[in-house]
Amino acid sequence: MHNISPLKVHRSESEWRELYEEHLSAGTSMSSFCKSKSIAISSYIKWYRKFSPVIDTSSKFKELVRERVSKDETRLSTKKLELELDLGSGIVLRISR
Repeated sequence: MHNISPLKVHRSESEWRELYEEHLSAGTSMSSFCKSKSIAISSYIKWYRKFSPVIDTSSKFKELVRERVSKDETRLSTKKLELELDLGSGIVLRISR
Protein backbone atom coordinates (compact mmCIF):
# COMPACT_ATOMS: atom_id res chain seq x y z
CA MET A 1 0.00 0.00 0.00
CA HIS A 2 1.16 3.46 -0.83
CA ASN A 3 0.48 6.42 1.40
CA ILE A 4 -0.85 9.24 -0.69
CA SER A 5 -0.07 12.64 0.72
CA PRO A 6 -2.59 15.39 0.17
CA LEU A 7 -1.80 17.88 -2.55
CA LYS A 8 -0.83 21.35 -1.47
CA VAL A 9 -3.52 23.87 -2.21
CA HIS A 10 -2.35 27.36 -3.06
CA ARG A 11 -4.88 29.96 -2.01
CA SER A 12 -4.99 33.64 -2.88
CA GLU A 13 -5.12 36.32 -0.21
CA SER A 14 -8.82 36.84 -0.90
CA GLU A 15 -9.49 33.10 -0.40
CA TRP A 16 -7.62 33.21 2.92
CA ARG A 17 -9.66 36.27 3.94
CA GLU A 18 -12.89 34.40 3.15
CA LEU A 19 -11.72 31.47 5.30
CA TYR A 20 -10.76 33.89 8.09
CA GLU A 21 -14.20 35.55 8.05
CA GLU A 22 -15.92 32.16 7.87
CA HIS A 23 -13.92 31.01 10.91
CA LEU A 24 -14.88 34.12 12.90
CA SER A 25 -18.57 33.70 12.12
CA ALA A 26 -18.47 29.95 12.83
CA GLY A 27 -17.40 30.50 16.43
CA THR A 28 -15.42 27.25 16.51
CA SER A 29 -11.86 26.72 17.69
CA MET A 30 -9.08 27.31 15.21
CA SER A 31 -8.09 23.66 15.42
CA SER A 32 -11.54 22.28 14.63
CA PHE A 33 -12.09 24.84 11.86
CA CYS A 34 -8.81 23.87 10.17
CA LYS A 35 -9.63 20.18 10.45
CA SER A 36 -13.06 20.69 8.93
CA LYS A 37 -11.52 22.59 5.99
CA SER A 38 -8.44 20.33 5.65
CA ILE A 39 -6.16 23.30 6.23
CA ALA A 40 -2.75 23.11 7.89
CA ILE A 41 -3.13 25.04 11.12
CA SER A 42 0.34 26.56 10.71
CA SER A 43 -0.71 28.10 7.38
CA TYR A 44 -3.97 29.35 8.81
CA ILE A 45 -2.25 30.96 11.81
CA LYS A 46 -0.01 32.95 9.46
CA TRP A 47 -3.01 34.41 7.67
CA TYR A 48 -5.06 34.75 10.85
CA ARG A 49 -2.36 37.00 12.32
CA LYS A 50 -2.24 39.02 9.13
CA PHE A 51 -5.99 39.71 9.12
CA SER A 52 -6.52 40.10 12.88
CA PRO A 53 -6.66 43.71 14.01
CA VAL A 54 -3.97 44.87 16.40
CA ILE A 55 -5.57 45.73 19.73
CA ASP A 56 -4.07 48.43 21.91
CA THR A 57 -4.46 47.04 25.43
CA SER A 58 -2.43 49.74 27.14
CA SER A 59 -5.52 51.80 27.97
CA LYS A 60 -7.40 48.83 29.45
CA PHE A 61 -5.13 48.47 32.48
CA LYS A 62 -6.22 49.95 35.78
CA GLU A 63 -3.74 51.18 38.33
CA LEU A 64 -4.20 49.43 41.66
CA VAL A 65 -3.41 51.45 44.75
CA ARG A 66 -3.03 49.79 48.12
CA GLU A 67 -4.79 51.60 50.90
CA ARG A 68 -2.62 52.13 53.98
CA VAL A 69 -4.24 50.84 57.17
CA SER A 70 -2.92 49.92 60.59
CA LYS A 71 -2.58 46.26 61.65
CA ASP A 72 -5.54 46.64 64.03
CA GLU A 73 -7.76 47.93 61.25
CA THR A 74 -6.73 45.04 59.01
CA ARG A 75 -7.74 42.40 61.57
CA LEU A 76 -11.05 44.07 62.33
CA SER A 77 -11.86 45.10 58.79
CA THR A 78 -15.35 44.28 57.61
CA LYS A 79 -14.91 46.15 54.35
CA LYS A 80 -16.32 44.39 51.35
CA LEU A 81 -13.69 43.52 48.75
CA GLU A 82 -14.69 43.13 45.12
CA LEU A 83 -12.40 42.35 42.22
CA GLU A 84 -13.53 41.98 38.62
CA LEU A 85 -11.25 40.88 35.78
CA ASP A 86 -12.38 40.95 32.16
CA LEU A 87 -10.52 38.04 30.53
CA GLY A 88 -11.87 38.74 27.05
CA SER A 89 -14.24 36.73 24.86
CA GLY A 90 -17.09 37.54 27.25
CA ILE A 91 -15.41 35.88 30.23
CA VAL A 92 -15.42 37.89 33.47
CA LEU A 93 -13.86 36.66 36.73
CA ARG A 94 -15.46 38.15 39.85
CA ILE A 95 -14.05 37.68 43.34
CA SER A 96 -15.69 39.16 46.40
CA ARG A 97 -15.19 38.95 50.12
